[in-house]
Amino acid sequence: MAKYRDILGNEREIEDTTITISLEKYNTLIIKEAIADGLIQAKNKEKKLVQDTDELLEMYNDVVKDLEKFKEYQQLEEQGTLIKLPFKAGYRVYLISENFIEPCTVEAIFLSDYMDKEWNHSNMAEIYYNREDCPYVSTEIYFTDIGKTVFLTESEAEAKLKDIKANRI
Repeated sequence: MAKYRDILGNEREIEDTTITISLEKYNTLIIKEAIADGLIQAKNKEKKLVQDTDELLEMYNDVVKDLEKFKEYQQLEEQGTLIKLPFKAGYRVYLISENFIEPCTVEAIFLSDYMDKEWNHSNMAEIYYNREDCPYVSTEIYFTDIGKTVFLTESEAEAKLKDIKANRI
């Protein structure tokens, strides 16, 4: 029991509940707490490292799949069985017809060994367009016509038509 004087000067006894530890024990507790904090931080870093490793592994697997697909395309190209189409069905093309440009929609694509007007080997597409005088006009074009009478953009068609008109004079 510890003795003390209250504010009136009376002497009193109270139970001393203070915990006293040595400086060595205090330092040991501080060190243990620091180690525990370090372990928690290390565990968090380890979890992050595992997550990062999993993400890298997933990215690596994606790259491997892409390379396998590229290798397959390369083999198809070497075998002559890979065809790159200039457009797909539903695509808008521009046909120079007489002295004007006709916006057309690709309706179907035919892959075969056709011979164009100049006896070149070519694939074909069927295109259609609507006119006031005829609501649905369908015609076939050769892929070899692209850049000559059929264009993938309106600006290319306008430039070609301007060139054709200039050379007629």
